[in-house]
Amino acid sequence: MISGIGGFVLLLLLESGIRFSLNSQLLYWHVEAGLALVLVTVFHFHYYRGSLNRILGVGK
Repeated sequence: MISGIGGFVLLLLLESGIRFSLNSQLLYWHVEAGLALVLVTVFHFHYYRGSLNRILGVGK
């Protein structure tokens, strides 16, 4: 959610043409949070694979 909000704020700043020093830091943390969330998602899919297969009906 935080990464999404950061991306949305960056988009609004870009579309309105506003440039200031916070843009680069906000972009950095947006990317860092996004990468961390990808790793967490991959871990959870791997860890809960059995439950996910039962929910989706895979392997019956």
